[in-house]
Amino acid sequence: MGVSCSRCKKPLRVVDIAREGFIVYEGDHSQLPTLYSGVICTRCGRVECTSCRLGGISRPCFWCGGRIEPAYDHAVRRYRGTMPPMSRLLKNVGLVVLAVLAALVVQRILSPRRPAAAGAAARVAEVGEMTDPESLSEVARDAREPVAARVAAVLRIEDDDMLDETARNEEAPVEVRAAAVRGIAGQDVLAALALDAELDPAVRGEAIKRLNDSRILRTLAAGASDYRNIQKAAQDRLRRLASD
Repeated sequence: MGVSCSRCKKPLRVVDIAREGFIVYEGDHSQLPTLYSGVICTRCGRVECTSCRLGGISRPCFWCGGRIEPAYDHAVRRYRGTMPPMSRLLKNVGLVVLAVLAALVVQRILSPRRPAAAGAAARVAEVGEMTDPESLSEVARDAREPVAARVAAVLRIEDDDMLDETARNEEAPVEVRAAAVRGIAGQDVLAALALDAELDPAVRGEAIKRLNDSRILRTLAAGASDYRNIQKAAQDRLRRLASD
């Protein structure tokens, strides 16, 4: 069997025992064992060639500090089994490394999202317990709040002036502005929003969906608009009112 050094990976030379005077084997000299030019550790099974081996036969194992013996073939067969074959060891190490990397990737991807989602849900629940209009308005305006919490706050506001202010706030997400329109009760406020060509089309569209003034709706449905959805929203609203 071939034996290689665990340090330099070079194959060990087979020693001619009888010629080189290395007969230290107790037994029948007519059947001398094979001796490789190196030593083997009795604890970890690693092999060192004579070129890598420093300190002579008495120095403990370079890797684990275990006792070493000359690398006779019977010693190699006996002690090599004390540690897993290198291929299996490397395979196991590779699997462990891959598992750790996969866990880190999953944690990096999911961990930032879970607390954010959990925090947003908890904040929405807190907003659901609020009754003070000013506190709700502050949440609706606060850009640091989760969008879902801001929408929840807007849906609890009943003051048309506050809702109109939120609907016209260009810095607020469109979800928050549209939610504000859905809460407005006054037809005059809705009409002003629907007719304001400077507003986001999504905000105007929400106002049109709740507008009851047929005259204004016909004007919007027939008029030239840069946004086709404004005309369509007005037409749809007219058909709905006609069917009711």
